[in-house]
Amino acid sequence: MDTRASQSSLQLQLAPSLEHQTAAMLSILERYKWHRFSVVTSQIAGHDDFIQAIRERITEMQDRFKFNECFVAMEIGTSANKVQITL
Repeated sequence: MDTRASQSSLQLQLAPSLEHQTAAMLSILERYKWHRFSVVTSQIAGHDDFIQAIRERITEMQDRFKFNECFVAMEIGTSANKVQITL
């Protein structure tokens, strides 16, 4: 086996998967009996996948949660002292 080929295919993931992130988030919401929620996110890479993972997890949990809306924050202007964000 070529060691260069096997080494280049190795991956190290330091962050939890989207499934683990959404499970943890919903677990906290359930613990505090917050069954209605919205999500505010930026346009960072993967934000659509995160929202989809939330929707899928809620579907699996058989209507224990009400996902109100998803707001995507976009930067529309900057100055030296402030950043204007719109949802």
